[in-house]
Amino acid sequence: MRPFKINVTTDRAVYDAAQQNKKMMCIVTPTNDAAPGAGGVAFLNSFYDGSIDPCWAFNLSAGSCAMTISHEVGHTFGLNHDGLLGQAEQEEYHRGNGTWGPIMGAPFGLNVVSWSDGGYEGSTNPEDDLQIINDRSAEFRDDQFGDSDAEAFDIAGEPGDEDVELEGIIETPDDVDVFTFRTNGGSVTLTADPEGVAISEKE
Repeated sequence: MRPFKINVTTDRAVYDAAQQNKKMMCIVTPTNDAAPGAGGVAFLNSFYDGSIDPCWAFNLSAGSCAMTISHEVGHTFGLNHDGLLGQAEQEEYHRGNGTWGPIMGAPFGLNVVSWSDGGYEGSTNPEDDLQIINDRSAEFRDDQFGDSDAEAFDIAGEPGDEDVELEGIIETPDDVDVFTFRTNGGSVTLTADPEGVAISEKE
């Protein structure tokens, strides 16, 4: 949810203070009475229809729980399942290609999962998840950094600085962030540490 103007919280007081048609509670519990046999359940479009009904996640391991919460909250924004067209039959839940999978599928255990625009091979759902969430009350965050050389953000810091730390968010798939600095020569090391991805360095 980080690309959006959404506050993800476990503080009940913060949740209670939010406007009814602009919040959603996800209850994480091993008790699956709300949908026996399922990993989670949600009412479609319930994020913004004024409903007080929560969505539910019954998968409790760290990775599976996070995936399930995102998936079920996705339903509350009106998102449908991302399936896969197979040779024998259609799968309702795309389980991923071994590396990546769509959140609205069931890509449990994969290193990279994301909202999908339905552009993968064998897609059963042409929905653009990010755009739908943006259009339904949860707008993209404002762009943090310039998109061109003329608008580039200067990362040089103050004279004498040897370590400049900068954090940011890629708000949309088309977002481009441009940075600049000047050096009088010598070795410069830039380190990028994407969340959930191994560190890479370029000298």
